[in-house]
Amino acid sequence: MIEKGQKSASLIDAQALVTAEKGSKKWIKKFIGLYRDSKKRNLIDRNYPLSRFKIIKNNSEWDLCYESEPRVIRAIEENGVIVIGDREDPQMLVKFRGKMSGIPLRDIHTIEGSQFEKGVWYIPIGEIRWHLINNFLERKGFVYLDEGEWSRVRPIKDYVKTKSADIFNCINNKAESIPKKFPNDEIEAKNIFGSSRLMTRNNYIREYSE
Repeated sequence: MIEKGQKSASLIDAQALVTAEKGSKKWIKKFIGLYRDSKKRNLIDRNYPLSRFKIIKNNSEWDLCYESEPRVIRAIEENGVIVIGDREDPQMLVKFRGKMSGIPLRDIHTIEGSQFEKGVWYIPIGEIRWHLINNFLERKGFVYLDEGEWSRVRPIKDYVKTKSADIFNCINNKAESIPKKFPNDEIEAKNIFGSSRLMTRNNYIREYSE
């Protein structure tokens, strides 16, 4: 016999079960949310923005001669470059002198399962080229691009200039020191004989970029 104010054992058990189920569902929902947030951070924050690009391998239409190495050094000296990423996480340096092309500063896995390799040349294909040019013309040092296609070409070769480190160190140093935005539109373009002349960024693209 149940006295007044008391609950049956079955009723108590049922209420405990409901409470447990509610707590369990709440915990599962919280866990799923944390998992999604973590996955999102891994794909976007840690690997942004190269992780969203598509890589095309062994594309015979795109190639680079071995003048690319001296040209990237020259482009670095005259500020004919832009960096994909940001100050805290520079990911690829793109040169505009010669054939437009970029070199990743570290290995980066893409969402689709391929990988950008550190120290390998990649050429932008299609619409992304115009996005890069437009940001360069706006005097930007860094650019955020989250989609586009790149063709993998070849690893860089070691290129040593008098009293300078190897080419990859030059690229890294430029990526770490490049301003968020350049103060003026002029570029001091240099030729192979060492002389230079001032020109606008637009003229630089017209005369030196492919």
